[in-house]
Amino acid sequence: MNCFISGVAGELLDLIFPPACLVCREKSHETICPRCRGAFEYLEDPLCSCCGGSVEVPGDSCENCLEHPPPYLLARSVFSYSGQLRQAITGMKFHGKLQLAPVLSEYLLDYIQCQRELFPGNLLIPVPSRSGSNNPGFPRFACHHIQKATGLEYREALTLRHFIPQHRLDSRGRWENARKAFAPAQGDSIKGKRVILIDDIFTSGATAYHCSRILLDQGVLSVRVLTLARTPPGYMSREEPDQP
Repeated sequence: MNCFISGVAGELLDLIFPPACLVCREKSHETICPRCRGAFEYLEDPLCSCCGGSVEVPGDSCENCLEHPPPYLLARSVFSYSGQLRQAITGMKFHGKLQLAPVLSEYLLDYIQCQRELFPGNLLIPVPSRSGSNNPGFPRFACHHIQKATGLEYREALTLRHFIPQHRLDSRGRWENARKAFAPAQGDSIKGKRVILIDDIFTSGATAYHCSRILLDQGVLSVRVLTLARTPPGYMSREEPDQP
């Protein structure tokens, strides 16, 4: 009887409030509808062998990485930060659509499982973000999601000590801000670990650079960076809050 009542109540709610895609708001029983998922733009080769930016020849490193080698071994992003994927991320981060986090985390999990030769790490570490009790931040959520599926270790080895919203800053300001933003967290030693650093967006590369430096100073063997999205060349938004 209770199941019947619950079923009827659910059908009535669907009539009053039809389920909709959280990105485009079109009617859908999926959190992100197939049309929006299909519009996500995957980043594909040729990519810089180090930072994951666009290059002309597969396997090459970009000019910036050749001139200023970053401390991490490599960085990769699943998607371009544009279109429907950008709407999904901003909705999750800034508009309380936390139901998107499991769906988006699954893309990071799939990438790690399909690219084990690129990500042979044994410790997941999230980039820390401003978060509250109801919103742990996407990098932390994604790390938990990946840990449950893979059994990889997980550690919150970084802490946020200083933060100015990056959307207020130009590229130079972002690098200076990120230099001051992070510090090692108290806890068990991470010495000797091979780290996979998880974040949502790769913009200027400042966060990946400074977080990797801190982790290497703590004795990790290597750092590989994986983000859900990477901003297109020349992108610098002053219209929305952003991660460091």
